[in-house]
Amino acid sequence: MAGTERHILTLANALIRLGLHATIGCPEGSALQSAAALAQIPVLPVRHGGMSGTHAILDLRRLLRSRRINLVHAHNGRTSLLGAIAIRSAGNGKLVLTQHFIAPAYTNRRGVKGSASRFIHRIVDAYIAHTLAISDAVRQGVLSRKESDEQHVTRVHNGIDPPTTGASRTQVRKELGIPETSSLLVCATRLEEEKSVDVLLRALALLKRHDATIDLRCVICGDGSKADVLLTLASELRLTHVQFVGFRTDVPSLMAAADVVVLPAPNEPFGLVLLEAMAVGTPVVAMRAGGPLEVVCDQVTGLLATPNDPIELQRAIAQLCHDPAIRTRLAAAASERFKTMFSADTMATLTAEIYRSVLSTSSR
Repeated sequence: MAGTERHILTLANALIRLGLHATIGCPEGSALQSAAALAQIPVLPVRHGGMSGTHAILDLRRLLRSRRINLVHAHNGRTSLLGAIAIRSAGNGKLVLTQHFIAPAYTNRRGVKGSASRFIHRIVDAYIAHTLAISDAVRQGVLSRKESDEQHVTRVHNGIDPPTTGASRTQVRKELGIPETSSLLVCATRLEEEKSVDVLLRALALLKRHDATIDLRCVICGDGSKADVLLTLASELRLTHVQFVGFRTDVPSLMAAADVVVLPAPNEPFGLVLLEAMAVGTPVVAMRAGGPLEVVCDQVTGLLATPNDPIELQRAIAQLCHDPAIRTRLAAAASERFKTMFSADTMATLTAEIYRSVLSTSSR
């Protein structure tokens, strides 16, 4: 249940509230299927452990031919390929793609594999009636790669429903062994190289070395291939005040108990975690690049730092830890910005308008 899966779940739920009939197609037994069932959203379970192979295509083709569905909304290259094949085979339906990445994985492939990937994407692009980009940064990436023209790419910012917080601030801190008087920093992200959690650790080491007046504790939520590397780095930097708590389902509660939420990724296409923090009233620090530039207004609704610069990140964290008045001001402005710009209903309304436009057009 990473960012894309959470986006799909939120979008489907909001579309249903608007009166549309939405079904989530996802692998059998996946976390997304379980979450959709809990939310009472219809599911098309895809067999053989993933969105690949003929079963997914045949299931989609059957639904398209029966006119039970009119449109397939894909969220990555593999599912857009399956949707394109199913639509062509069924002779019915339109394909819409949400691009979640500034630079999708295929753009970094080289050699024969890279050439094959680009060739397949060019074929699929011809079947995509419209592309939704989750940020202006992502939209610019789509246009620069010439995957579509300007009139067929629309920026629709991610949106979320206000998250539900369970345990209170006191309960969360007690569970984690964090005193009420300590400043708490939360970072919720995948532990992968592109998320630059190592930069956050180096910033915390600088803060510990240069500002002994701050009693700061840090909780890092998430799993990934770099977990062991980051644990080793934290040990080498003697960051005894940093806890790695793994994947958590109660991240909103952790954020609500925090004084600062940090997203250190230097090339984030959007940053759903920023919306969650804004919604629960916790000030954020993000990087001055990509999607966060569109989510966070520097010094107004949060703080922005130069990507991969632990010194500047350390200063931003110190500023928020030292000044509760700034935290209160930023959090209030961020909460208002979230309500007016980044709700799930706003995202779903704009998405539904694109669906209707696509379905009313005979061809691209």
